[in-house]
Amino acid sequence: MHGQKKTDKSEAVKEKERKQKEAKLKEYRDGMAQIATRREAKLLDWDTMGVISDVLRVNPDVYTLWNLRKDIILLLLSDDSNNEEPVKLGENELRLTESCLKINPKSYGAWHHRKWILENCPGLDLKIELALCTKYLKLDSRNFHCWDYRRFVVSMLDLSPEEELSYTLVKIEEDFSNYSSWHYRSKLLPLIHGDPTGQKPIKEEIHLQELDLVQNAAFTDPNDSSAWYYLRWLVGELQPKLDVILAFVSREDKKLFVGFNRNASLDRVRIECPAASRWRTVESFKDGSLWFAGLNDVSMDELVVNVSLQSHEKSISLSEKEGFLWQASPQFDPTISEKMKAVLEDQLDSCNQLLDLEPDTKWPLLTSVVFMKAIDSYAYRDDIMKRLESLKKCDCYRINYYNDLMNKLVDFCDSKIQFSCLH
Repeated sequence: MHGQKKTDKSEAVKEKERKQKEAKLKEYRDGMAQIATRREAKLLDWDTMGVISDVLRVNPDVYTLWNLRKDIILLLLSDDSNNEEPVKLGENELRLTESCLKINPKSYGAWHHRKWILENCPGLDLKIELALCTKYLKLDSRNFHCWDYRRFVVSMLDLSPEEELSYTLVKIEEDFSNYSSWHYRSKLLPLIHGDPTGQKPIKEEIHLQELDLVQNAAFTDPNDSSAWYYLRWLVGELQPKLDVILAFVSREDKKLFVGFNRNASLDRVRIECPAASRWRTVESFKDGSLWFAGLNDVSMDELVVNVSLQSHEKSISLSEKEGFLWQASPQFDPTISEKMKAVLEDQLDSCNQLLDLEPDTKWPLLTSVVFMKAIDSYAYRDDIMKRLESLKKCDCYRINYYNDLMNKLVDFCDSKIQFSCLH
């Protein structure tokens, strides 16, 4: 109890505890030695499984034993003479892992083994597993091992994302400082309310609701990072409208290039040109901002490229007269509605009020930078730079990260000026 004087243990109690530790250590060492002997003799049977169980109940974090146990289980499942049904074997393993989790609720080995059993012993009751997750998360709502396992069980049960989204809200309302709940929410929302344009992580109506929800959490405790991370996900994922900004032909390489203002994939855009072959990204990734295709014939005087995007279509004409080059002024800032802009400005104002009271608080400083970049990076350039300088002082371990943000902002603003001069 807080405020009470700590009493020293008597010598008799200390001696008793010492003997208990010695006995447990001896049991562990004897068990490990016995397992090593049986493994060397290739005695991978039920008796070895029993010894492994005894040792794991003493120390559930011996990864080697969990792996050896998996090897034995696979042998038993493949042995036609083995009468043990997969479901019964799986239930025994789940009981063992539950015993181990009582010793260490965050045992990597125990949680991974539990997942492995569900994958290799079909027919187990997954609803019981979901109930166990709920039970463990009541004991410790921040146990990320249990959250990961819950997501796995939910995927096997094929539950609707809507049900799990409601569960995350329950856990958030119990404790705003539950990072795992916020993180899970960021994975579920795009599945249910994804933005078809790809400009926002979720469609605007839900986006505004989430901004309101997380604002209440973030400003309750400015020093708690959980809600601030979620807020940065909501705002930091804002993107400009996808568009073509560049097209040119390299006659020397016999290639046609098409560039976009941000990464694009062929499930979001369609590029058509009769003279071009298969389209690929320069970096050989699925997504990329610069795509190219080979040209069989580079002697033509003119080339037409048709690009279909989700919001519009564009026809680009490349001619020898223009040097087979076409470019457009790119959109730099995210596309946001007036309603969204008003909400972001309101939350930026809340950040500023917090910083008036506590000027060196990391999360309001960093989130205010995200807000200003989302609203108008160029207009807020000086304010962003000042905030990043403040962050370098109050969060010196990440000074290089803030320097990188500053350099990117300078490049961004310089590029905007250069393009505005060209057009």
